[in-house]
Amino acid sequence: MKRILFLFACFSFIIAQSQKITSISTDFKLDSLLFPDMVTPAKIYTQLDNGNINNLSVITNPSLICSLFKVDCKNVKKIYLENYQDRNSGSESGVLVAEYKDIKSLDTALNKLLANKQKGYLTKENYLIQVWSNDPKQGEEEIIKMENFYQNKIMAKLYVAEEIYPTEVLPGE
Repeated sequence: MKRILFLFACFSFIIAQSQKITSISTDFKLDSLLFPDMVTPAKIYTQLDNGNINNLSVITNPSLICSLFKVDCKNVKKIYLENYQDRNSGSESGVLVAEYKDIKSLDTALNKLLANKQKGYLTKENYLIQVWSNDPKQGEEEIIKMENFYQNKIMAKLYVAEEIYPTEVLPGE
């Protein structure tokens, strides 16, 4: 009886640890009401060297993380990915949440971000929240909706990435 109880305790511990590794707070899940004309495809068929990625998933594989999220990916423990697709136009919007090892690693990554009209950035503790939309008509509105959602839901802080302007080369230089 003790042996069975011991094995049960071991399996419970292993299951709890594996769930801890591959889960991320439900605070980061988007509200589907933000996208009334969009659906969440079951799979994102992103052909990467390392395989396909399911929608609404937590990714812990370091090579997949670096394939998807190129900003200082070596310090990312895991990412959460949620994608929505417009039923009519096919445009997409979504969120990618990167959990960094610590706040210092996140700060280093923030310094490497560049402004992009199709993306917005927020932070919460050691998490970087990247909201995005590729809709040419309503993309900026959708990004603002998602930024407001995270600011209200989890008190995330908006991060404004540095804008890089091309250097003008004058004739004769």
